[in-house]
Amino acid sequence: MNEKQSCPYCNSKKVVKAGIIKLKMQSAQRYFCKSCKKFFTNKKLKNKSYPAAIILQAISTYNLGYTLEQTKRIISSKFHLSLPLTTLHSWLKSYAGICSFIRIRKQALDEFKPGQMILQQKFFHHQLYLFQLHQAKLKILSSYLDKKKFFLLEEYLQKVYQKELPEHIFVMPDEELKKRASQIKARLLEFTKVEKQNQANKLAKLGLMVAKTNKERHQCIQNFMLINDSVTIATEVPVYLTNDDISYFKSKNFTFNFENYRTPILDI
Repeated sequence: MNEKQSCPYCNSKKVVKAGIIKLKMQSAQRYFCKSCKKFFTNKKLKNKSYPAAIILQAISTYNLGYTLEQTKRIISSKFHLSLPLTTLHSWLKSYAGICSFIRIRKQALDEFKPGQMILQQKFFHHQLYLFQLHQAKLKILSSYLDKKKFFLLEEYLQKVYQKELPEHIFVMPDEELKKRASQIKARLLEFTKVEKQNQANKLAKLGLMVAKTNKERHQCIQNFMLINDSVTIATEVPVYLTNDDISYFKSKNFTFNFENYRTPILDI
């Protein structure tokens, strides 16, 4: 019995292996559930003969601005296969509802060349952070939203990419007085937990399928959402609190102890 595998129909752990199914581009382990008497496989995407990683990386490549033909060549070369254009087109159509960037892809390409939509900047803030900014989405969204409200965010994200921020705050020696916001003790207010499935859940689920190891999962989800949804504009954004910010939060009765810190409180 496989204790880690659960039945997708009834969530029972009483499942056993029931052979291997050979598909066009992959093999899948078949299971039998002793509780509900149903068979199932460990395939990540149903009704697809290609592995999930190939399908999802093809969609991401196309949404980076490359043409169908360019995407076909890139994926065929990377995975050592011959990918039909009709198959690629069917994948894009199947996931257009979740990967909503495709709706503004043409508008993005009017402003930026393929492969140049996303800016990247590495920060070594005690560990490596990869800041990424989707400049095409940033420009498109700023044209629809209130310019006055959106301007400060747009300006700050541009400054982060250009490293025009007080970076010494993030790279202080460990012996200096500092504290990450996530490590500060605070009195938490009561909250009601509500769960629901939305577009972000679906995107994250697809992003997880690209990861080969648990270590890659965080980055894969970030990359997939940044490339393929229509609203994520940046990832791993450095955030810090100024004295004015601290005064504001105090006025709202936050109970953080800020008095003993020589620099702004920071987090990423």
